[in-house]
Amino acid sequence: MTSLTSLRISGLPSLTSLEHTGVQYLTSLKSLKIKDCANLGSLPLDKLVISLSHLTIRACPLLKVLCEKDIGQYWSMVSLIPFRIIED
Repeated sequence: MTSLTSLRISGLPSLTSLEHTGVQYLTSLKSLKIKDCANLGSLPLDKLVISLSHLTIRACPLLKVLCEKDIGQYWSMVSLIPFRIIED
């Protein structure tokens, strides 16, 4: 799994966290796309930001707040990812 370069997570409304799931060990991950995960409010971005070049978050209201420019808790990490889309 460490050679995985792209991961898409979609349509999991009961998912609340990706912490402690092993995602943090995907050291070759370049693209992460998360969609329709309304209760997802925790990502191991501190571990993923090193390798990620593309981050897309859609229809994930809790993550959107955390990633909000300049004020979100995750913004300092998200801002290091060259290509990012964060929207409703």
